[in-house]
Amino acid sequence: MVCMITDYDCWKDDGEPVTVEIVNGHLKANADNASRFLVSIVASLEDDIQAGRLGTWLEGSMKHSIATARDAWDPEVVKKISYILPHAVDS
Repeated sequence: MVCMITDYDCWKDDGEPVTVEIVNGHLKANADNASRFLVSIVASLEDDIQAGRLGTWLEGSMKHSIATARDAWDPEVVKKISYILPHAVDS
């Protein structure tokens, strides 16, 4: 989880009021920062991700994460989510 703020002084009653424009500016800056951050993290972990050395303790943790009855699963959706939920869709 990456958390970023948009109005760090929202609790203050004195001083300039925060405008929608200021908050939107912070949202855009946060989105840009989050994108650069995630690209750099994934790039630095790419070898471990590709080799399957990362997060092995999580294997199988999503097995029961889909609440929809199996006979109602859309095959196209199953195909799309199999990468992120392999143990949920192949069991």
